[in-house]
Amino acid sequence: MLSTAPEYQITWEKLPHDFVLDNECVDNLNQPLLAAALTESLEIAAALTDNSLTI
Repeated sequence: MLSTAPEYQITWEKLPHDFVLDNECVDNLNQPLLAAALTESLEIAAALTDNSLTI
């Protein structure tokens, strides 16, 4: 059976010219916790080698 991947076309509508974007940075507060949990899980499972780079 042959299958082909569907081709997706992703588009974004332009924001209005009068749309005001904040100059404040937006931090993802969950990312450090998720990264730490994943790193710990990989360490416990002994899935990391000595030269693995995790941040």
